[in-house]
Amino acid sequence: MHEFLPDILAISETKLDSSFPVAQFAVGDYFLPIRKDRNQYGGGLILFIRKGNIYKRKADFELSQFCECLSIDLSVKKKTWFIMSLNRPPTSGQTDHFFTELSKLMNQAINRYDNIIIMGDINIDTGKIGHDATKLREFSDVFGLTNLIK
Repeated sequence: MHEFLPDILAISETKLDSSFPVAQFAVGDYFLPIRKDRNQYGGGLILFIRKGNIYKRKADFELSQFCECLSIDLSVKKKTWFIMSLNRPPTSGQTDHFFTELSKLMNQAINRYDNIIIMGDINIDTGKIGHDATKLREFSDVFGLTNLIK
């Protein structure tokens, strides 16, 4: 990994809370991480950005309900990327509301960014038939997104 350091590393299901100081997660070639904590029983996000990259936290592009979410814009090689990392608990329900709010954010992002990445765990099995999987497929189709996990 030291040969080819990723510009960004996102980890979900960190199971962290405020009792873990951010400095504890300092990694040499990366800025101090950005975190969205929940608790020891589940959830949570941590985002590592390699030093030398220019980034800005975009809290106005973060869902506040239905999931944990971290959003940044990241400049890499003269391109600016909108990157959203999220973790939607499997027990959150309210799939319709989740995709309604996520669609609003995506529409705003599309108007401001040419390059968009959404990553994380939304706990919907696309291999199953059902309402949640249908909503995810519809959302992906509307925004021309591809699910990289099969």
